Amino acid sequence: MLSAGIHFTEWDGTNEAGEIVSSGIYFYKLKSGDFSISKKMVLLK
Repeated sequence: MLSAGIHFTEWDGTNEAGEIVSSGIYFYKLKSGDFSISKKMVLLK
C-alpha cells in the first residue's frame, strides 16, 4: 500500500510473461479504496 500523494509508474511494453507486446490499445485500471477508474492507452512502436 502506498501513502497518499502523487505516484508514477512506467510500463516497459511487456506482458505478465515478460514477452514484448505489439502496438495497440491497452486498458488499465486504477483503484483506491472504493474508487475505481478504467482508462485506455495507445502503445505505438
